[in-house]
Amino acid sequence: MDKHTPTFNWDAKKFYNLLTACETSIITTYIYKYFQKNDLILEAGCGIGQYVKFLENKGYKAIGIEINKKSVEICNSLEPNLNVLYGDVENINFSNEYFDGILSLGVVEHFIDGPSKPLQEMQRVLKPDGIAIITVPCFNYLRIIKKYTGLAYFDYYLRIFYHLFKKGSEWLYKNKNEKKINYKYNRWPIKGDFFEYRFTKQEFERELTKAGFKIVEKVPIDHLGGLYHEFGGIFVNLNNPNLFIKGINKLFLKIPFFHNHQYLCVVTKE
Repeated sequence: MDKHTPTFNWDAKKFYNLLTACETSIITTYIYKYFQKNDLILEAGCGIGQYVKFLENKGYKAIGIEINKKSVEICNSLEPNLNVLYGDVENINFSNEYFDGILSLGVVEHFIDGPSKPLQEMQRVLKPDGIAIITVPCFNYLRIIKKYTGLAYFDYYLRIFYHLFKKGSEWLYKNKNEKKINYKYNRWPIKGDFFEYRFTKQEFERELTKAGFKIVEKVPIDHLGGLYHEFGGIFVNLNNPNLFIKGINKLFLKIPFFHNHQYLCVVTKE
């Protein structure tokens, strides 16, 4: 089986914009709700470390691990005093029950073998009364409709055409070993190199329970982002959506899990 686990190449110029965006993110609402000041927090898969910096600014003690060495180098060059380290969430290099809290945002979906190993590692290093906040992309009803009507294939080939003259779209290229891989969940993109799984709420809750977590709170999030990912930036401006998109978003919100991009679960040890 191809063990390829994709990484995202972050732009160093966006670090401080991303840091500012942390202030108004719905994720931050749950950080304030569940993490206590002076808690030692691990961000498992921290990218270029904007949330590690945010946590430190707000009085938490934070450590970030990231498997993309370039991202770690970017963070270390911008914020040399920040505790961001090279590390693998499938093999977290800390002892059992080390952390008061764990933050993992859009990470465990990127493993072809599924999220079991990284979730088990997070459970291992979390203290018995600790809290983990974990998000994954959701296989929502809109995505289900697109898959079973064939629109997802149209979307895939449209994206190839759109990216023909752009760099950084290597995830669209054909994976020669694709037929040999046993994909466990609904994958994206539906053809070519694997990038991520998208889970139904039931699928992800089962994975959390199997890893030894108890779910404290769960909520669909990033609904506007769901429209952006399914219809593209040409139609959906995340920073300034037009009245039509606002109306569509409000209408779809009446159906839970219709178009949310992500599913957020707050968990503790079983």
